[in-house]
Amino acid sequence: MRKLTLIELEFIKKMIECCAEYKFLLPQLNQANVEEMSDGGMGSLLFCSLDSDRSIGREVARKYFLDEDGIAVSVVLNIDNYGNLYELDVWKADFSELISFPRE
Repeated sequence: MRKLTLIELEFIKKMIECCAEYKFLLPQLNQANVEEMSDGGMGSLLFCSLDSDRSIGREVARKYFLDEDGIAVSVVLNIDNYGNLYELDVWKADFSELISFPRE
């Protein structure tokens, strides 16, 4: 379990800021603890919670970009059934490790 890196934090903030109805999630980011998911290093994160019965709720935002090696990356931010941050699902088209989130 760890805090978000500055690059992860800024990337997720930009995803949330694009969706006005989910801006209430922004304060959760500063206190969030995450666990890296077993995805071969693609960068997926599970947001930790004390709610043991939580499950995936809905998609908040989706973003596509090219990683530094030119490979397409899809990122989906999901909330849980309680409306709290659930996961950052990262999928890189060739299943290789994510080099970096874009700094836009």
